[in-house]
Amino acid sequence: MPVVKIRIHDKIHQLACQEGEELHLEKLAGEFSKRVGDLAKSYPNATDTTLYMMAGLMVCDELHEAKNDSSFSNHDNQEAVENAVTKTIDLVTEHVNYLANKLNK
Repeated sequence: MPVVKIRIHDKIHQLACQEGEELHLEKLAGEFSKRVGDLAKSYPNATDTTLYMMAGLMVCDELHEAKNDSSFSNHDNQEAVENAVTKTIDLVTEHVNYLANKLNK
């Protein structure tokens, strides 16, 4: 299983992914990192965990709005958005677990 190094808010993370998904994961991470970076500018004292959580919630909110938008009827697009959100949430969860493990040591 390939391992991809991604940078989010000046931190390097290593994530495993399915073969052939490396570029897609890097693209998702880049989009997520931009969101986190934008939030960090607005909330300079926020912790990485808080920034990641806020960015993840923003993505979930966008998914929720997209699902409820009557013009969003293409099932394939909805599935792609859900997959992107799932990967983003997994990324946030992994980072929160990493931070929790560091705090417990």
